[in-house]
Parts: sequence; structure tokens; C-alpha cells
Amino acid sequence: MTRGERVLQITGQSLEQTKALLDLVGEEGRVLLVEADRGQAEVIRQLDHHALSVLAHVPQKGESFGLFDALFACPLRMPKWPRERWGDLASQNLRPGGRFLIDLPAEDFCNSLAKAWLQAGGSREQIACWSGPSESQLVESLGRAGLRRIEASLGTHLLRSESPRRLAEGSVSILGAESEMVESLHLALTEILGTTGAIELVCRRTRVKGMR
Repeated sequence: MTRGERVLQITGQSLEQTKALLDLVGEEGRVLLVEADRGQAEVIRQLDHHALSVLAHVPQKGESFGLFDALFACPLRMPKWPRERWGDLASQNLRPGGRFLIDLPAEDFCNSLAKAWLQAGGSREQIACWSGPSESQLVESLGRAGLRRIEASLGTHLLRSESPRRLAEGSVSILGAESEMVESLHLALTEILGTTGAIELVCRRTRVKGMR
């Protein structure tokens, strides 16, 4: 993203992401955020920036919000729509030559965290949003939408937390699970990681970029 560009941000699960986009496009640019969660949309709207518009809405197939220079998406968890929707969003909302960058949880986002969740009594359905498409699946669906110069890569990152308890609290909050799950997840993480102090977990995300 560069100065003066029009950017469509899909999902705003991190306030810092939207702030960074606003800094990149500058005073002459524009960022339209489409966020399915109304509560989170209201959080982002509090930035009260003249270049930011926020829409609390679940994107539908074939839907256009205008023509943009770039599309950006980096959700903490997978949205509840089919992976084909990403290609549809890019093809319907980017100008010819417009670029996209989509960064999603990988198929095996964080094995240690998933193992701890199941050990704590959680279900696989609850953590399904931590598992995204493979590189090949994402590239294939974007290609079918007529997008070009598609490149995908698998990134390995470190998820840092000051303690297993803090990670348990954050995970339960993100997943919208019952608060009683915090203590069980805390105990499971402590057992698996062997510490009550600061921790680092290996996490994987699939990043794909290209253009219309």
C-alpha cells in the first residue's frame, strides 16, 4: 500500500492493523473496513479517522464495495465463509491491476495450542477457525476467480505470551468460549509447555498475494 491509495480491508480483528494501513495511505488515501462482528467494528470505528470508513457486514458472494487499489486481509481466525469468497472479493472489488494480500491461519496453525485445547475438554469444532486452507487450495480458488500473478508462501511465526494463563485467557476470548474454559486450558498449556512463565509457540500462516 502506498500514499493516496484506496484500500479495502476485510476483517478488522486487530486495531493495530487498521492503524498501520491508515499510516501507509496517508491523508489522501482511504481505508474501507468490512468487519462481520458488529462489536469489533465499533471498536475500530473509535479510531475516528477521516480516511477510515467501517462497515459491520458479512461479505456476500458477488458483492462490490467499490473499486480499490488494494485488498488486505489478515484475520486472527478464519471467518465463517467459504474460501472461494476471497477470490470473489478480490475480483469484484479491485480495479484492473489492483493488488491483494491475504494472510490466513495455515492448516496446522498451532499444534501445541490445539493439543492443549482438546486436552482441556474443548472440541475440534470450537477451534476449526484456527485451521485455514492449504497453499494449493487457496491458490486454486483465487485462480478460478480470474486473478493473476498469484504467489503463496507458508510463514512460521512465534506466538509470545507472558504466561500460559494469559494465552489461555486470550484464546478463550477470541473463540468466544465459556469463561470456565480458561482454567482448564491454562492447566493443559502448563503441562504441555512445562512452565508457568513466558512462552513462545510456533504458529503457521498461509500468505498469498497477486493482482486482478
